[in-house]
Amino acid sequence: MKYLKEKSSVKQIRFALAFLSLLVWSSANAVTFDFRNTNISDYSYANQGVVTVGDLTVTVEARTKFHFGTYNSSLRKYDGGLGVVNVQESGYGDSHTIDNFGGYDYLILQFKDSSGGAVNVSISDIENGYVGNFNGYFGGDADLSYGTSFDNMTTVGWANRHYGRFTDNAASDTWYIAAAVDNPDHLYDGFKLKTLTANAVVPIPAAAWLFGSALVGMAGLGYRRRKLDA
Repeated sequence: MKYLKEKSSVKQIRFALAFLSLLVWSSANAVTFDFRNTNISDYSYANQGVVTVGDLTVTVEARTKFHFGTYNSSLRKYDGGLGVVNVQESGYGDSHTIDNFGGYDYLILQFKDSSGGAVNVSISDIENGYVGNFNGYFGGDADLSYGTSFDNMTTVGWANRHYGRFTDNAASDTWYIAAAVDNPDHLYDGFKLKTLTANAVVPIPAAAWLFGSALVGMAGLGYRRRKLDA
């Protein structure tokens, strides 16, 4: 009987610890946004694009950072995905990319739920419908920078039209995607954003943490009492 009581207490402690381990984050299934389906009302400067998948919506805006300042740009939708036309460019052609030629084009992506509340997401993959560099030629190479602000971007390289090296597990309701801001290969990079795969990350409420802590405490107290009664 004593053995059965101790075994039961150990099970309670293990259950409580397992419960606490699940309280770090609650992650929804991966959601892939196809930006070829972006709803863009017009092609003016400071315009927005919106894509909704299930209960998650992302709103996209375009900016360009020059050495003389940062300006609103025009977000454009092409067959290959989203591109940017900045204040030093013109036209409605299919040649405008998110590039770092003369300035750094970048997108600001904001994620919200169906009620309009901000949702933190982590990024697991980005796919481009077009990539290239243009120091006198076009090729299948482009470097991309991403981060939760323009000043904390990480640069990753292109491989098979996917940027799949998102290993820092950062989560934010706002993400920045740009042509490489540090330009590691010294080539002008350009791409069009086709898809992005994100995971909604929701922190567990404090009440759940208190409940889990109480479980551990109760299980441990019960175990100690049984040891004293032995």
